[in-house]
Amino acid sequence: MKHVLEISRGTSSMLLSRFEAMLFPVQSEEEVPACLDALKKAFPKADHYPYGYVLKGRSKSSDDGEPGGTAGRPLASLLESEGIEGLLAVARYFGGTKLGTGNLRRCFVDAGKDAISKARLAKEEERFRYRLVVSYADFETLRRLSSRHDFEISEVEYGEEVATTILSRGKLKGVLEAIGIFDPALGKEERVIVLSECK
Repeated sequence: MKHVLEISRGTSSMLLSRFEAMLFPVQSEEEVPACLDALKKAFPKADHYPYGYVLKGRSKSSDDGEPGGTAGRPLASLLESEGIEGLLAVARYFGGTKLGTGNLRRCFVDAGKDAISKARLAKEEERFRYRLVVSYADFETLRRLSSRHDFEISEVEYGEEVATTILSRGKLKGVLEAIGIFDPALGKEERVIVLSECK
């Protein structure tokens, strides 16, 4: 499942009706009302504010006065088909001409697709995390080896020695032992889930 890293916007229009979409990162249902308030503040004169969201495998939607099934459910289905957890909401400005349910649904989905295309997304990946305390010389060796062995260094604290955390896609025990800096008491590995940007 992909996660939204920051708010993104998209648009669509037809026959003077305008559709302004916003894709929000949300972690819980409690965050949804605040996001919808932000959409309403960004587009205060819109006629309707339908939305759809997907969270932890559950989805929910609202057409907010649009004809049934033309707005909220298609937005939630779009998130599901893209494998995205988040809230996709659209502010619709009515242009005075009825579009029909097919065109209306298409405009909502097109605005949502535009917001998704501009979004920064991340996927969950399993990593091995090592916490180490090493000498400054060993830390420089770690830095040099990081790109070759596909691991990243984070959470660096400098003191008499360097306390650091390493995140790796694979186990590093052999690599660390080969350069003489693996101490099982300090470098015990653990599996963690991290977000890795998709694009």
